[in-house]
Amino acid sequence: MRKLICMFLVFSSMITLAQSGSKNFLDVNYIEVTGKSIKEITPDMIYMNILISEKDNKRVNLKAIEKRMIKSLGKIGVNLKKDLKLRDFSSNFQHYFIKKTDVKLTKEYELIVHSGVMASKALESLKEVGVANVTITKLRYSKIEEVRLAAKIAAIKAAKEKATLLTNEIGESIGKVLYIREQGDYTEYPLRDKYGQRRPLMMRMSSDKLSRESAPSIDFQQIKLEYSVSARFEIK
Repeated sequence: MRKLICMFLVFSSMITLAQSGSKNFLDVNYIEVTGKSIKEITPDMIYMNILISEKDNKRVNLKAIEKRMIKSLGKIGVNLKKDLKLRDFSSNFQHYFIKKTDVKLTKEYELIVHSGVMASKALESLKEVGVANVTITKLRYSKIEEVRLAAKIAAIKAAKEKATLLTNEIGESIGKVLYIREQGDYTEYPLRDKYGQRRPLMMRMSSDKLSRESAPSIDFQQIKLEYSVSARFEIK
């Protein structure tokens, strides 16, 4: 009996709500628009891969090459503790026992510089100490999340401006926003091909070129962020 009474009360409440004539947002006249924003930023984290090997400098051992490289980078203002990291250390020791060739040591470093000017200085510095195998592998921006948030805000503002403009043209005005939906975002990093694959900028130079050419002045392509937001506004 109690179950029947509860079901009756719920049913009665549903009838009351239906008769009240209240509208949900689907019954309201509305305008739906899409707002977009595009922001371009200059990368401030340039990742450089440096490979030093005794094979490239037959008269100098690896430790001496490494010491000269570190000293040279320190002179141009590189934060050696923060921005220079050892990635790999290897040798052809096993190859030595098979073919009786000289043992050669190789070290791979990752260097981060924070501007195109600094990248050019680093290349020039490395060239002067005989380090030729340098690759710029990726470009990033240290405060990318802040830029993404700003881009999203700009996109929703653009949507509101568009809705206001269109409704004003027909003598109407917009009211409260009914819903907001992110349609997607796109970030284009330099040094990638049209398929999104990494396309490193190779800076390897032969010993002859090292002696008579200066490092290039590098002007990097900007990182591009694009956001799209769909919004629905009430028409008063």
